[in-house]
Amino acid sequence: MPFALTAVLSVVVGGALVWNTATRNTTATISNATISATPSPTSSPGISRALPKTISEHAVSSVAHGLAQDTVRYYEQETGRAFLIDLRTLKTETLSDRKLPGFIQSYWVPNANRVISLFSESRGSQYRYYDYQTKETRTIGSSISTLAISPNGRRIAFIDTAGEDQALYIADTNGTSVRKVLGTRAQQVALTWPREDALVLTSKRPDRAGSDMAIIGLSGELRVLMSNRENLEYAWSPDGSRLLFSYFYPGRGITLWYRTLDRDLDIAVPLSTSARKCAWHTSLEKITCGIPTTTTLSRDTPSDRTATIDDIATFDLQAGTLTTHYQGTTTNLLGVIDPSLSSSERYFLFTNIFDRRLSMVELP
Repeated sequence: MPFALTAVLSVVVGGALVWNTATRNTTATISNATISATPSPTSSPGISRALPKTISEHAVSSVAHGLAQDTVRYYEQETGRAFLIDLRTLKTETLSDRKLPGFIQSYWVPNANRVISLFSESRGSQYRYYDYQTKETRTIGSSISTLAISPNGRRIAFIDTAGEDQALYIADTNGTSVRKVLGTRAQQVALTWPREDALVLTSKRPDRAGSDMAIIGLSGELRVLMSNRENLEYAWSPDGSRLLFSYFYPGRGITLWYRTLDRDLDIAVPLSTSARKCAWHTSLEKITCGIPTTTTLSRDTPSDRTATIDDIATFDLQAGTLTTHYQGTTTNLLGVIDPSLSSSERYFLFTNIFDRRLSMVELP
């Protein structure tokens, strides 16, 4: 087994696992040719001149789809009050006017009026489950470092660091029926749950700058996707079958790529932006992104914290064409973080890094 993969396995997992050996990574561009040092789209049909709208009165956190089409739910960052906004009418509804001391962020359960929130307390951070309909409240775990909700909203996965050995657990959404999946010694861990049959764990080793990423099956089997990628950022397609990711590539800076989980092929995307500034379309053929115009994403600064002034554009992964919807200016500071598309894909939503307020652009 190659040394790099052996190192990843020893860091990520403590205990016996089924090891699926990954084939050697290959790379390609959209056309399967060698990427140029300064990638650029094949053509640009022009600018649709959509104007961004600020649609929240306050800084936001934890933005997610509402239950009705083209609605979004979010929390007020400073207080933990919850709101819902109809993107078609811009009418805002208060879901909860209660202020939440120590509120950090929330994870909305898909297709349900339930939420799991993270709070800062005197004894440390604490996750709590809350059902807006039944008013049920539960504390989850004892010392959780990261948490993810399954796509169908029925289960959660989390790393609990209590005791001598931390471990990955799966439970019902309210924190009951807990079962251990595997032990792990990974550090600086993040969990995502892009599709029902697989969790994804990213982690960092103390002896190198990059991050590792591995798929973990629900029974504990593991497959390494990539290792030691500096400034790794990523965005999953809506069905969890494709991964858009960016990382620092020596000599070229931040580079953008995508791959399907069933093929060991990284395909270069000729946009100079971070994956964390992009949202997938459900067709899996397009992405809409914030693309920095006046500030370059750097090796030394995490991309989601870099205050870039951004264009907003849609890139067709099949045709290799770019449609620019908005061109950023220094007079209207706009930088994209936490982007998403509304349920109808009529609206591109994002938090503006300069004021942390929720904004949107209507797509053609």
